[in-house]
Amino acid sequence: MSQKKKGDNLVITSSILAIAQIVVRLIGLFYRVPLMRIVGDEGMGYYSLAYEVYTFLLLISSNGIPLALSLLLSSSLAKGEFRNAQRIFKCTMIFSGVIGGVFAVATFFGATPIAHALFSTTNVAPSLRVIAPTILISAILGVYRGYFQGKNSMVPTALSQVIEQIINAVVSVLAAWLLIRKGAAYGAAGSALGTCTGAFAAMAFCMLIYHIYRPTVRKLMKRDRTGHMMAQNQIYKLIIMTMIPIILSQTVFQLSGILDSSLYSKLLDIRGYTQTVRVEMYGVYNGEYKMLINVPLAISSSIGIALIPMVTRAVTLNQIDDLRVRISSIVRLTMVISIPCCVGLMVLAAPIMQLLFSDYSELPVKLMLLGAPTIALYSLSTVTISILQAIKQMRKPVTNSGIALIIHTVVLIGLLLFTDMNIYALVYGNYVFTFVVCLLNLRDLKKHAGYQMEYKNAVILPTIVSLLMGVVTWISYKAVFAVVHNIIIALVISVILSVAVFAVGVVVFGVLSEEDLYAMPKGNVLVGICKKFHIM
Repeated sequence: MSQKKKGDNLVITSSILAIAQIVVRLIGLFYRVPLMRIVGDEGMGYYSLAYEVYTFLLLISSNGIPLALSLLLSSSLAKGEFRNAQRIFKCTMIFSGVIGGVFAVATFFGATPIAHALFSTTNVAPSLRVIAPTILISAILGVYRGYFQGKNSMVPTALSQVIEQIINAVVSVLAAWLLIRKGAAYGAAGSALGTCTGAFAAMAFCMLIYHIYRPTVRKLMKRDRTGHMMAQNQIYKLIIMTMIPIILSQTVFQLSGILDSSLYSKLLDIRGYTQTVRVEMYGVYNGEYKMLINVPLAISSSIGIALIPMVTRAVTLNQIDDLRVRISSIVRLTMVISIPCCVGLMVLAAPIMQLLFSDYSELPVKLMLLGAPTIALYSLSTVTISILQAIKQMRKPVTNSGIALIIHTVVLIGLLLFTDMNIYALVYGNYVFTFVVCLLNLRDLKKHAGYQMEYKNAVILPTIVSLLMGVVTWISYKAVFAVVHNIIIALVISVILSVAVFAVGVVVFGVLSEEDLYAMPKGNVLVGICKKFHIM
């Protein structure tokens, strides 16, 4: 397969998931606006705290399933072992259902003590009870998504994500509106109900797609001539051994979030901050700031998911020559996307917050100005973890993330106890955590894959182009807003201009080569346009 074709596959599969994730995040942004107005900062704070617990419990129970199944299926399919691939799928479904069910029941009945122990308030308990069944639903959903991803078919996963978010948005707003009259805690529980119903709709969709695909599966199994059949106990052992390092690695990342929220609540309580003040600040941090930075982070996550089957196949078939080229392209693509997002969100922080959340206060703008650069660090850490897992260095991300978490925790405790940073301490803690993870992951990629990060093309030049783009964005927004006095029109025009400036800049400065453009969908058209306007 040519380099062009390989790059094209990566870009296309990444693009499918990235587009879906962008749509999902945009839906999330738009439905959060009425939701925030219904439940307020306090209600959003309760929901955010419950969601941190849910994501952590989901992570340690079954969140490693999609990636683990994708890795195992990719390896089996690369060797033509179609029957083993199907047996792995069925065993994973049983395993995930049992584990997810146990955690769902434990969360439902243990909601009150969990809420009191972690957050010193029982107002989070109603949201935890409502969201508990989602752990089982998401466990089963994750198996279907991992199955399709392992077959390098990203469309079912992408569509299921969009369906999940649409149902989530509608039910969250409606349920919150119906329940808020009972208090902020019950309004937050209404939001949690949307999460549960959205996951159920996505699971039903994936089950339907799998049912349609089953005749093809049977045909592939009949074509299997390998003669190698794996025993069930061998499969379960393989699932567990693959899941453990993935879950541990992801757990450390998620533990960082839940540890942040718990330390923030308890240490600021010791410092004399009232519960209402603490929860409202955290509601802005999680419901506005983190919600926005998660939009570009979703793209890097999509790149990581898309690269797993391709890199795993290359390693399985011992195609080592292409490995460094793939890693270089993946890292460069990640940084070319994430760095301009950092600059754009910093420049347009105030109008975006005003438009989406009707929030004219300084807190969300200051959080974005301070924390937007973590987008690049989070993106790089996410992608390098995926690469290490794909080249079968499963323990490295766990060790690296664990070291980063220890350093991050020490720094965060110091900032919360001995400074007046309050909510801003969480942002500084994120810098420490992601920087250490990136540093250690890049060290291991150099050692185990011979990859040396190209700082000029991956960091320096994209940053220069992004800064130029930022200047154009700021000037164009101010100029247009001065004329039309409309935030939406000014934002749309400034964003369009910024994208155009950045696209031209990455070509003029040589960040993307002619070969890189050819690797993209409609690459020949892009190259033709660049040559026509003499920018290449």
